[in-house]
Amino acid sequence: MIDAIDLEKRYGRTTALHQATFRVPPERLLAVIGPSGSGKTTLLRLIAGLEKPDGGQIRLNSVVVSGPETLVPSYRRNLSMIFQDLALWPHMTVSEHLQFAVPEGRHADASAIVRTFLQKLHLDRLQARYPAQLSGGEKQRLAIARALISSPSYLLMDEPFSQLDFRLRKEMHAWLQTIQQETPLTVVYVTHSLDEVMLMADDVLVLDKGAVKFEGNRTAFQLAFKHYFDR
Repeated sequence: MIDAIDLEKRYGRTTALHQATFRVPPERLLAVIGPSGSGKTTLLRLIAGLEKPDGGQIRLNSVVVSGPETLVPSYRRNLSMIFQDLALWPHMTVSEHLQFAVPEGRHADASAIVRTFLQKLHLDRLQARYPAQLSGGEKQRLAIARALISSPSYLLMDEPFSQLDFRLRKEMHAWLQTIQQETPLTVVYVTHSLDEVMLMADDVLVLDKGAVKFEGNRTAFQLAFKHYFDR
């Protein structure tokens, strides 16, 4: 479970988040939506431990991991993050990406773990290729496999499918939903797309100017913002 309580984040004189409070129950997918500059990426970075809030707290399973005087490092939060640009390493093959991401303590069976994820994400025939040799959908699957191979409890995604065409986006949505059904995983997913919200989300958080304007399940979101869907 993720709890955010009265989160505040400022950059100089600009307030990126103001008294943001919400909860993500275990094994749910929360879509975070809002206009550009509303604080969506800042929120992900705070959950990930990449930045410290100026006020408020973040708790993971009731443990305080972020606050003005507290910052548990990312590697101790049992989470993975997929960035908008995917951040793949150009000098590593598909297989090397996954080998590098196998957590310490499991190196003895690393080869078996890598084979499992290559097969699960249909990357086994591509394991010797470099990112520049992959299609957009293949890169997305590699980023997902690399993020999940450490068995995180939380997956944070910052518009990872925004550069894909409609067909590939639908394919990636299906992959993510399948993985979430097979894995005890709590997902926070930033998007601009109402279609992605309605396809994927269990719950929805709407941000505007750094403040939470709506928090609820997908059905409640559709009713609350019915005027957008009636256009």
